[in-house]
Amino acid sequence: MAIEADSLIEWTVGGRVFSQTWMNVWQYKVIGELGNPTAANIAEALWNNLKVSYRALVCTAHGAAFEFSRVRELDSLTGEYGEWPIPTGERAGTGTAGAGGVVQPFIAAGLKLAVGTRVTRPGAKRIPGQDEADANGASWETAYVTRLNTFCTAANVQAVLGAPAVGTEVKLHVVKKDPNTGLPIVSQPVIALVPNLYITSQVSRKIGRGM
Repeated sequence: MAIEADSLIEWTVGGRVFSQTWMNVWQYKVIGELGNPTAANIAEALWNNLKVSYRALVCTAHGAAFEFSRVRELDSLTGEYGEWPIPTGERAGTGTAGAGGVVQPFIAAGLKLAVGTRVTRPGAKRIPGQDEADANGASWETAYVTRLNTFCTAANVQAVLGAPAVGTEVKLHVVKKDPNTGLPIVSQPVIALVPNLYITSQVSRKIGRGM
């Protein structure tokens, strides 16, 4: 089976930080495609598309911070699903580990997914795994902000993916789902991915609560 053009898909990427599972969940619209990529093909291709700038947001001290990439089709309750295990050599973050050690597990970098109309709310993401050297009081250091901006630019491009989903074109969306069925009600494209220059937090990422 394959995911077709005009499908809405959900990409989940995550792993382990402080021995807690963390995940970011993103939604995309498939604008077009060549061939018949499976969900696992697209999961691998999405990771390949963003892995350099994504890994740069997490410091090396956390080890295998990125472990899995998953894609599921949102338009049907019996839609496609596939998981691709991130290779061992790509699982660690590439952010510099400084002498001060890592920040607390509930500290995160916040991103806003800005949209153009009120048919959905804006989206938001929180990325864990920073180092003390990335922080300066209540704000992120300039070098870390640069890495955030690089990721935001890469993530919000209408991307034409490479292998193993060559030619598949996707655009980041915000999707409103039916609370009972989980099926999409409406969606719209993200017009800007905006980093929060101030350090934020997420209570659910305290030790013992998952991330």
